[in-house]
Amino acid sequence: MKPVFVMLCGLPGSGKSSVAKRIALPCVTTDAWWDVGKAAVLQRLHSFLDAHLSVVYDACLPRYAERQALANAAWACGFGVVLLWMATPASICLQHREEELVQSYAARFEEPASECDYLIVVERAAA
Repeated sequence: MKPVFVMLCGLPGSGKSSVAKRIALPCVTTDAWWDVGKAAVLQRLHSFLDAHLSVVYDACLPRYAERQALANAAWACGFGVVLLWMATPASICLQHREEELVQSYAARFEEPASECDYLIVVERAAA
């Protein structure tokens, strides 16, 4: 069976990490960036890809180009690519994260398009 690369994207506080914990696959999260740095997190992600192990990547990924680059790397290693977009309204995200952080990502977030084999949109109604 082909390994799967699951990318989660969405605003900070949208529920990505909660969903990632429920998926029965190893998870690489950008939460570690603060501790080990971005390069180390991406190296860990690529170690899963190189070993052909299915993996979840939990990150905001606001830009199409970021998601496309990751998908291209996964496709090059023979993976199927699933993008799970947490389409949570900013008003809900603000209940979990600081306003400045949510607004900075919301201002530059580009809706997912064709950067995956399968797109799953999870919508949460505003409170």
